[in-house]
Amino acid sequence: MKILLLSFGFCFLFPVLHADERLENAKKTLFSAQAPEEDRKNALAALRTLAETGDTEAEYWYAWMRHYGKGGMPADKSEAFRFFSRAAEKNHTRALYWVGYYHGNGFEMEKNPGLAFAYMKKAAESGSPETMCGFAEECLAGRFFPKNDPLAFHYLQRGAEQGHASSLYHLARCYRYGRGVKRDQKKAFELYRRAADKGNPYAQYQTAMASFFSRGTPRDEALEFKYFGMAAEKGYAPALFRLGNCHYFGFGTPQDFSKALRCFHAAAEKGSCDAMVQIGYCHSRGFGVKKDETEAVRWYEKAAAKKDPGAYLQLARAFFSGSGVRQDYRKSYEYYTLLEKSRSSMKWFAMSEIGLFHEKGIVVPQDDRKAFSYYNRAVDCGGRIKAGLFLLHGRGTERNPEQALKKFNDSVTFGKSPLGAYLAGSLHLSGTGTEKDERKAVELLKIAAEAGYIPAMRKLSELFRHGIAGGAPDPEQASEWSRRAENTPELPDSRFIGTPHR
Repeated sequence: MKILLLSFGFCFLFPVLHADERLENAKKTLFSAQAPEEDRKNALAALRTLAETGDTEAEYWYAWMRHYGKGGMPADKSEAFRFFSRAAEKNHTRALYWVGYYHGNGFEMEKNPGLAFAYMKKAAESGSPETMCGFAEECLAGRFFPKNDPLAFHYLQRGAEQGHASSLYHLARCYRYGRGVKRDQKKAFELYRRAADKGNPYAQYQTAMASFFSRGTPRDEALEFKYFGMAAEKGYAPALFRLGNCHYFGFGTPQDFSKALRCFHAAAEKGSCDAMVQIGYCHSRGFGVKKDETEAVRWYEKAAAKKDPGAYLQLARAFFSGSGVRQDYRKSYEYYTLLEKSRSSMKWFAMSEIGLFHEKGIVVPQDDRKAFSYYNRAVDCGGRIKAGLFLLHGRGTERNPEQALKKFNDSVTFGKSPLGAYLAGSLHLSGTGTEKDERKAVELLKIAAEAGYIPAMRKLSELFRHGIAGGAPDPEQASEWSRRAENTPELPDSRFIGTPHR
């Protein structure tokens, strides 16, 4: 009797757990960062024992643990595939997907696109939004079997109807890029925002970016600040960088360089090269931190070590000017060359700077044709103006005043260049490359004059003194522009290439 009572007491203190309870306890231990290593090993052994009995969920989770090398054991894909397959035979949805994934990757077997497609599609047919979304992603990517945009769109729609955030996000991408459906930026924005409001950080980021570029929605800086902030809270590095830019420029929030720097540093810690370059730029200008060009270069070099084109550009400029480093034209040219070879659109903003090396014969032989070739491809005001001057004088290319005028006009249209406005106005005034048009000349010269460009003020004074386009002279206007020219401090032309300096 005593023995029976003891046995009963033991069972009361340590009750026999059901299989699902043992499974959950094992998973809890294996996923716990605080669990001792020995406990994890014991939990994995318990999970395997349960899987060997044929428990489908245990088979799946044991396979998953072995795939990723959990429980103090190294990853074992052969063991993982064996148990994924056992669970898949019983139509376990996620196990079916994993078996397809193994066939697609060729883990422990030859790659088999047909089987990868069949297993993943069967998993999707279960109606689980997770596996439908996963299968759709593979249909879009074409990693394991040929791309199939319409099929991807079908399953993403089904997942989105269930309110699945990832399905909404990828469906938005389909509308944005026209994958399996007609392109519709407005619809894409609506879907991004629905996914964003369900907590998807990628959708939160894209919602803000859609606003920033006015894709399917008018620009709304407050919305951008809100959704970049939501994604940043989840540690998404691109969002942290963009949130920093919101503080830096004052988009949707008061301008605050200190807050911007905190965001940039958080993004840089996660590997964002854009943030590293921006931190460097803050140091070079003294924005939110004491000005230190040497520290700026250190940050540029961090990003350059990761082959970031933006860092190449900043280092090229630093070595050319000797800002924060010893001046070294050869080193500068090397960084410009790295930028030119990159696929970054940023290289088009450096074409004018590379052209200068060839125009002046710095490091490379002097060559007007090469210089013009670079200037002609530049998208910045300086490059456009240089290309216009080369075209106007037939330097490095055939003389073409019409094209020169177009380059000058482009510098005004795209960059509000006072110098470009002055040059374009001068051509309209003389009738070079276009019909003579004094009224148009005055319109352009005023842009330059209002920016403080003295030669434009003097030309305006002369025009009003003699009368514009056959009209009566205007001594008052002539005197006003003459007075302003005398009282304006003279600055070099380089100060008037881009956006007005004041």
